[in-house]
Amino acid sequence: MSIEISVIVPVYNVAAYLPRCLESLSAQTAFDRAEVLLVDDGSTDESGRICDAFAAAHANARVIHKENGGVSTARNAGLDAAQGLCVAFLDADDFLRADALAVALEAMRRGADGVFFRYACVQGDEEVPCASASAEIWLEGPQVHLALLEHREGLLENVFKALRREAVGAARFPADLRCGEDAVFLFEALRGVRRAVIPAQTHYFYRVRPGSLMRSLNPEVLDQRILAHERVERIARETWPETAQTAQARTLFMRLYILNDMMDNPLVGDEACFRRHLRALRRNLAALLKNPSRLWLPPSRKAYALAMCVCPGAARLLHRRRVRQRGNV
Repeated sequence: MSIEISVIVPVYNVAAYLPRCLESLSAQTAFDRAEVLLVDDGSTDESGRICDAFAAAHANARVIHKENGGVSTARNAGLDAAQGLCVAFLDADDFLRADALAVALEAMRRGADGVFFRYACVQGDEEVPCASASAEIWLEGPQVHLALLEHREGLLENVFKALRREAVGAARFPADLRCGEDAVFLFEALRGVRRAVIPAQTHYFYRVRPGSLMRSLNPEVLDQRILAHERVERIARETWPETAQTAQARTLFMRLYILNDMMDNPLVGDEACFRRHLRALRRNLAALLKNPSRLWLPPSRKAYALAMCVCPGAARLLHRRRVRQRGNV
């Protein structure tokens, strides 16, 4: 029987969480139509042994052991080895509902090039009850980009997705990014996606862990968050020009967001980094004020950005007051 779907799981020092992830894969109703590619990215804990034990117990699972090179190189190694007609990506600390792969394959049979799953945040190993949407949502052409750019229906770039392998083509994760690499890859792959579906039910359970990279205020990470958004903006502009303003608005919003991140954590944030990103916001202020997106840049946020650029001290005070007010609600 041909392999219908390859599930790529990058693994690095996640021995505490990996068993739950693998349990959710072996419990899939379409497990016999899948291959599982576990890419051990130089783990120094028991993760590699757990992967080997899973592969020994399941003929359709393979382990790729490699030197540590980061999550992008791990996912790329999985992509290069994948034999399925479509590919899916699952983080090793997250897990799936038992029918997730079956739902993805059925959507592909009905003409989807991509399947984007709804998700729920969890802190433990148990699924949480979630209300379903009234119906699945089909997206065509630029609607796929816009849904992701606007986080419509809760869509995020780093949540479980399945893509037709011929649509992915030569797209690979950028090895120079440690943050936002999944968004850049996805929008590159979307060049070949013309129809996508969002199933009505929640199938992906995203584990919230303390100290994640996305919460880091490391200056390099903050720079990469902006760089990733700029690359996504360029790809969106090239693929569907009608999405360009939304993509630009999201990048401009991120510039403001990371400044707020640093203000929220003054003991952690780097002052030189703050000043550098403030200068970048000032250079882009005209574009921010002209951008018509009311989702990412409503009038109140534009006014706040203007205040930040003109008088950052007053903007800091305003931001702290808003944070205190939210805390008192």
